[in-house]
Amino acid sequence: MKGQHFLLSVLLTSFQHTNGFISTGSSCHFGRSRALWNEMPAAASGTTSSEEKSTVSYNRASIKGVIFDIDGTLADSWKLGFDATQEVLVKNSIDKITEEIYHSHCVYCTPDRLARHAGLLPGDADFESVGERLGKEFDDLYVDLVSVETAGFYDEIETMLGRINPDVKLGALTNACVAYAHAVLQKNCPVYASEEENGNEEKKTAAGGLRPVYDRFSAIHGADDVPKPKPHPDGLHKCCEDM
Repeated sequence: MKGQHFLLSVLLTSFQHTNGFISTGSSCHFGRSRALWNEMPAAASGTTSSEEKSTVSYNRASIKGVIFDIDGTLADSWKLGFDATQEVLVKNSIDKITEEIYHSHCVYCTPDRLARHAGLLPGDADFESVGERLGKEFDDLYVDLVSVETAGFYDEIETMLGRINPDVKLGALTNACVAYAHAVLQKNCPVYASEEENGNEEKKTAAGGLRPVYDRFSAIHGADDVPKPKPHPDGLHKCCEDM
């Protein structure tokens, strides 16, 4: 798909539809993601503001791609992130945080989030260096702990993905590292999980009715492989270019 099909809305409060693309964010909880495709018949519309009486239309036939967030949208993974964060903080003699603080700081990419957990703010001399160091420790721990138990898809997410027309491109964008996005999608893919279980490193074609969920995603990006993380639009632009 060409780069001109850009998603212009970045702060994703439910789901956005722009130039044939739909993007879902962590504020679009799993029930909303699961129902997303089912809510779109040949044409459907909803009022975005009763005061402004503005209407946005959603038509399956016009949709060229869907970009998903990972955590809290596809995968129930918050406890994995929270526990890994606590482990990194304790290792570095930094006070543990509450669940409320963890959730409120997930709007930041990993280095920024951990630097803030360490009591630093943008502009502080050590903000970037501390964030990068803690972020690397977190990523090294976090990615290796990904499994269907720690970061499994919400109920019916796989079914929902399977109902999306094969001609519609899928993308995934996270504020975690890109390796984490790949790990979550692979661990939740029946084909890849089966290959891993059988100790076969060579990628096979789907068999036995298994759907290659991971292969449906033609664009997968994280905060560490795009120019700027969310809420900047760079990652969305990159996904659209890939798709």
